[in-house]
Amino acid sequence: MYQPHHDILPVRKKLRGTLELMDVVGPVCESSDVLAHQRKMVLPQRGDLWAVMSAGAYGMSMASTYNSRGRPAEVLVSGSRYRSIGRRETAEDLISLEG
Repeated sequence: MYQPHHDILPVRKKLRGTLELMDVVGPVCESSDVLAHQRKMVLPQRGDLWAVMSAGAYGMSMASTYNSRGRPAEVLVSGSRYRSIGRRETAEDLISLEG
């Protein structure tokens, strides 16, 4: 609808393969939840890690409990170091707010 662009990068740069046009979609914001449309990317394989650099509703800055989904965990990355700075909400967390 508003045609955002989310950079999607492999966490490890060793990925091999031919570039293919693909869509990357998610389950949070209905059927229009498209993170990348017709983007040339290497086809992901089991075990590959990808980083969505600007995640919209998938990141804490725009997160909500819409569709009864907990807000995401937060990880601070600095160079090759990382640490958890906020835990992912659980189903119990969501229920505890009802009430």
